[in-house]
Amino acid sequence: MRILIISWYFPPWNESASNRPHSWARYFARHGHPTTVLTCRKDPRLHPDLSTPLEPEPNLTVIETPLRLLDTPVAKGASWAAGSVPEVMRQARRHDVIISTFMPWYVHVLGMIAKRANPRALWCADYRDLWHEFDFFMQGRTMKRALAARFEKFVVGPADLTTTVSPPLAESLSRTHPHIPSHTIYNGFPEAECRTARTLEELRARAAAGRPFEIMYAGTVYEGGYHDPEPLFRVLARGHWPRPVRLCFYGQAARSNLIRSLRERYHLEAVVELPEKPLSRADCVQRQREADLLLHLGWTNRSMDGVLTGKVFEYLAAGAPVLSVGADPDTAIGLLLEQTRAGLCVARDDATIAGALEQLMTGNDCPAWFAPRRDEILFYSRERQAGRLLDLLAAKAAGRWVSTSVAGAAVKGSHRPV
Repeated sequence: MRILIISWYFPPWNESASNRPHSWARYFARHGHPTTVLTCRKDPRLHPDLSTPLEPEPNLTVIETPLRLLDTPVAKGASWAAGSVPEVMRQARRHDVIISTFMPWYVHVLGMIAKRANPRALWCADYRDLWHEFDFFMQGRTMKRALAARFEKFVVGPADLTTTVSPPLAESLSRTHPHIPSHTIYNGFPEAECRTARTLEELRARAAAGRPFEIMYAGTVYEGGYHDPEPLFRVLARGHWPRPVRLCFYGQAARSNLIRSLRERYHLEAVVELPEKPLSRADCVQRQREADLLLHLGWTNRSMDGVLTGKVFEYLAAGAPVLSVGADPDTAIGLLLEQTRAGLCVARDDATIAGALEQLMTGNDCPAWFAPRRDEILFYSRERQAGRLLDLLAAKAAGRWVSTSVAGAAVKGSHRPV
């Protein structure tokens, strides 16, 4: 198959959203499918971190179309998409499969244009996040949501299938586009980064060494009722722990007003570190392997259930225990941690948080909730997910429509597809 991927995010831009299309492009090309990626020309003024190397790959062509209106405060991306239409149409006529990966919204507009330029091509509309049902942008904006819903249905209507990052989001897409089969292709991690889980002996050695117990968070903190790290701050502030504790927030989280205010309110200036210098991806992966505990902030707003970021899967691969604070255990993140046994989802329960910290700090026993299942974790590697997508596209392109109830549905009581 000749595959065209349309994405705003792509290396060398060091954004987590770049990893999904990049992993697909490399996998498709390495398995003999000529793959073209259409993306924007990277500019340091708009893409400040261009540190992700883009290695040459046989069978892989990257076309960067120019940015326009770069000096205007708005519409930079949309103007890029408008200027890319002629190239999109040219490329669409040369390819058998078109993948547009959302966000932003105008990437799917380019996908629609590509489909119209080559109606025989198979169009896969991929969603890293939802569009009109993405509560983070649509909360309290009833009219905007309604207009976005109509526009989304018009744009994505010609698609042959949709893909997204979790079964809850796939179910939502099935409601929005009932005539289009929806499938789950998870985010993931490079298989080479998957580390062996900590053993009881390692936990005991860390405790015996007396080194600070390091809790790490690397990612974004969404304020306004979406993330709630306060229970962890509350527990840390009142406890006398067997080891000194260090809670480190990196990246955007280090600049979060919410984190700064909680540190001040609970007098944790000596415990909570907010490094100003951002970490490169390689350094971040290394720190995650070295941490005693990886903090995940789950969605406290149930409307966001199913948004599983790439960071979640990096945590799974690190081999360190994961503690998810905020979301309920029956949400997508809770089910993921339970299935892989890589961590614990504690909602906002102070006692459960304190008990988990005590177990890990003392090293007396390996917690029952931390017994990572390597085979289950490897299911979420970028390579395996790209392979699942490639098989799906091949089946669709050959006219063998896979039943949505098999390929996209989740097992009852689990978040994984059959």
